[in-house]
Amino acid sequence: MSQRHTSCAPTPSRIKRHGLCMGRILCMLLFFFPVITVAVSRPGQEYPRGSSFNLGLIDDNANDGANAGLGAGGVDFLGGLSTGTTMVAAKYKDGVVVGADSRSVKNGRYVADRFTDKVQQVSEYVVLVCSGRTAVVQRLNQEIAARLRFYQIQHQRLPTSRHAAAVLRILMRMGLEPVEEKQQRNDKTQVTMDTDALAAGWSPREGPRIHQVLTGGTVLEARDYAVAGHGADYIVGFMDAHYPQVEEAGKALAHAGMSKEDCEEIVRRAMALAVGRDTQSGEGVTIAVVNPQGTTKRVLSTAELQRSLKKALSVVQATENRKEKEREGATP
Repeated sequence: MSQRHTSCAPTPSRIKRHGLCMGRILCMLLFFFPVITVAVSRPGQEYPRGSSFNLGLIDDNANDGANAGLGAGGVDFLGGLSTGTTMVAAKYKDGVVVGADSRSVKNGRYVADRFTDKVQQVSEYVVLVCSGRTAVVQRLNQEIAARLRFYQIQHQRLPTSRHAAAVLRILMRMGLEPVEEKQQRNDKTQVTMDTDALAAGWSPREGPRIHQVLTGGTVLEARDYAVAGHGADYIVGFMDAHYPQVEEAGKALAHAGMSKEDCEEIVRRAMALAVGRDTQSGEGVTIAVVNPQGTTKRVLSTAELQRSLKKALSVVQATENRKEKEREGATP
C-alpha cells in the first residue's frame, strides 16, 4: 500500500490562490472599516464621514438647509472668553476692505487676550469676522472653511461671501451640536449663538460683496459698507458721512469711484474711533483687503492707529464746524 505525500513547497498556483485570498480579505477590511469606525466612535467627531455630510448644503439652489447634515462635535457655550469686537467692511471699486480689533475679554471686564486674530480667511477670496464667545467663533470659522472647501471641490468654482453667509446662517439656526448627541442626553434645551458676523469677498461674476449675518440667522447684503459688533454704534455715523446714501434709481453707488487707498484709510479711521471709545474693543487692528489679486492682511501698529485717530477726530471736528456755520447762516 503506497502512502501519498504532499509537498509544502510553494508553487505558482498556491501563491496565486493565497494572493487572491489575502486580496479579498484586505478589500473587505477597507470596505467595512469606515462603518465600524463610525459605529464605535463617539458622536463628537470634528467632521462627519460618508454620505451624512451633505455637500449640497451651500448649493446655489439650496433653501434653508433642512437636510444640512451639520458636522458633529459639541461646543461648550458656557463661560470662556468672548470677543466684543468692532467689525467694519467697506467696498471700493475693485474689492473690499475689512477691519477688526484684536481684544478678547472675559465676563465683559477682564482683558484676557490682546492679540486675537478675528479676521479669518475662509476661502481664497472670502474673509469672515465674528463677534461672540471665542470657542464658538473658532469652531464656526473651522466649519465654514471646511464646507467652502467641499463646495469648491464639488462644483469646481470658488465660493463667495454669499455662500459663507448661507452656511453661517444654517449653523446659527441649527447649532453646532448634533441632534443625536442632545437626544442621548435627553437635553431639550436650545442654545442660541449670540453671534454677529460679516462675510466679505470678491468674485469675478459678482465683484465686491459684503453680507452681514445677524443673531438668529438673518442675512443682509450691504450696498456700500457694514458695521457690527459691540463698538458699531460709535462709528456708524462716521461711515455714513463717507458713504452717502444713494436714493435715486440708476445712480452709481458711493463706492463706485473709490480707490483702495481711500477705502483703507476710512476703515482705519473708523476702527481708531471705535477702539478709542468702546470698552470691549482695543489694542491692535487687523486690516484685510480682498480684490482680484487675492487676500492680504496686516496689523496696524499703535502709532498708525494713533495717527488714524487724530485724522478721524479732525474730520469729525471739521464737519461739526461746517454744520455750525450752516446753521448760523440759515438763522434769520
